[in-house]
Amino acid sequence: MILHGAAPDSRLDVEENELSRRAEALAAAAEMVKVDIQRTEAEQTRLRDEVEQRRRAEVAAEVLKHAEAIDSLFAQAAMHLAALDQSDGVLQPVASIISASITPLRRIISVITSAFLLACA
Repeated sequence: MILHGAAPDSRLDVEENELSRRAEALAAAAEMVKVDIQRTEAEQTRLRDEVEQRRRAEVAAEVLKHAEAIDSLFAQAAMHLAALDQSDGVLQPVASIISASITPLRRIISVITSAFLLACA
């Protein structure tokens, strides 16, 4: 059957060209959507990283605050131990025993705090 004076092959060529243009337009649209998805995923990753960094900074600040308080308490204990150590001979051995117990504990807490703060960085 011939439509409007065009040969059947010519009509098929026109339809094929139109379908080809549609396919190209769909491929271009799909590529644009793909790029938008990649951009959105990258933005989500960036935002997630920012939130994680803020959370780590908040945790590190909280740990540091408590570490400073603990260090202050150890300093106070050291002053009291020094006072005991300078008193009469009866309290000196007690002060030495307490000091020997506290010093390693203070170092352990310091190391743990430092390691944690490094991990949060």
